[in-house]
Amino acid sequence: MPAVAIRKYDRRMLLLFKQEKQRLRRLLGQVGIYHVGSTAVPGLGGKNFVDILVVAHSEKHALQLKKALIGAGYLYRPAGSGPERIFFRKGPKSRRFHLHLTWRGTSERKEKLLFRDYMRKHPKAAARYYALKLRAAKKAGGERLKYRDMKAAFIRRMIRKVKATSLF
Repeated sequence: MPAVAIRKYDRRMLLLFKQEKQRLRRLLGQVGIYHVGSTAVPGLGGKNFVDILVVAHSEKHALQLKKALIGAGYLYRPAGSGPERIFFRKGPKSRRFHLHLTWRGTSERKEKLLFRDYMRKHPKAAARYYALKLRAAKKAGGERLKYRDMKAAFIRRMIRKVKATSLF
């Protein structure tokens, strides 16, 4: 497996998100559609894809949206899914979009948005996270799970910090 490649921030990712959001809005109707992940944070480098969080009204509604997303070319990835998330990929080999489908009231929704918002408001923390991502990518080589695990403690720490200091 190729090494995890971390790139400098690319503002074109925001445009890609906006274009895909329009397509998703036509397909899915009135659901929450958010740009999350590193490409959603100005100045923060990341992998070459856009993370999108889609928030359905309920778990049952999410299962209905799952069918629509598959029909629209999103590839369902059970290995990336979990109890509060249905995971998809879409795009060429560069895996241009990662879509995380969840529903209202889940910790998955709350934590993805909390982390994104914290990184946006705290550029120094975002810079530390970027440095960690670069080190993790180098150490992990092509082991994506190892890369993810190396970032997990930082992410959990930032989420705990936000939860402890604000009403969410």
